[in-house]
Amino acid sequence: MEILVDTDVLVTVLRKNPDSNCIGLLKKIESGEIQGFVSTITVFELYYGAYLFHDTGKAVNSVNKLLSIFEVLDLPVKVGMRAGKIGAE
Repeated sequence: MEILVDTDVLVTVLRKNPDSNCIGLLKKIESGEIQGFVSTITVFELYYGAYLFHDTGKAVNSVNKLLSIFEVLDLPVKVGMRAGKIGAE
């Protein structure tokens, strides 16, 4: 099984009281039961938040560790254009 994980799921895991369903999903990805992917936009959003955090070093390390279990997918321009149009509508 393959899954594209959104930023919201990963941010939930990085919080002090992470959602148990999200933790379960990440454990399946880490074990190889599920192949996990994130988009380049998710990578940007996670690092953006990490660099705004008061303890930047700790936050960046957490993001590095979290992203290490995922394959990062490039976002084709056509996909970005379509998503922008849908968002604007």
